[in-house]
Amino acid sequence: MIAVLAAAAAYAAVRGEALVIMRRRGRWLEGGRAREIAKAVQGVPEGRRELALGAMLRSEFSDISGCAGFLKLCAALGPLLGLMGTVLGMVDVFEAISMGSSSVNPAELAGGIWKALLTTVMGLALAIPSMVAAWLIQSQLRQVRTALMLGILAPGDARGV
Repeated sequence: MIAVLAAAAAYAAVRGEALVIMRRRGRWLEGGRAREIAKAVQGVPEGRRELALGAMLRSEFSDISGCAGFLKLCAALGPLLGLMGTVLGMVDVFEAISMGSSSVNPAELAGGIWKALLTTVMGLALAIPSMVAAWLIQSQLRQVRTALMLGILAPGDARGV
């Protein structure tokens, strides 16, 4: 389960980063679409501009935000799945102890302990890169939002937009 989720997280990270790169190569901030959004937001009353911009950007970048959201989900699920595996591994250990005689063979316990440690490591190996990838994608989206806000607040300097 963790391996399947890790593969999906890797795909989401690559897809999200590829979409960001394609938008940058297409010079989205310098292009007509960014200017259209800036123009539309300028028509909104000043107290609501940030909300309007957020809604427009969520719509415009929903594909990239979706990748970041899935990566956050993977970052949250990884440790939980690792913990579940740890508990199941310890259940195996205690089952071996309860079925054994007065002396327990350490080799019988090793399988459950190995499962517990392996799933913990796998859960963390899923969570940590997912968290970093989600942060990177979201920071790039924040840069776009900041550039647009600066363009809207200072419309004479539209080069940044």
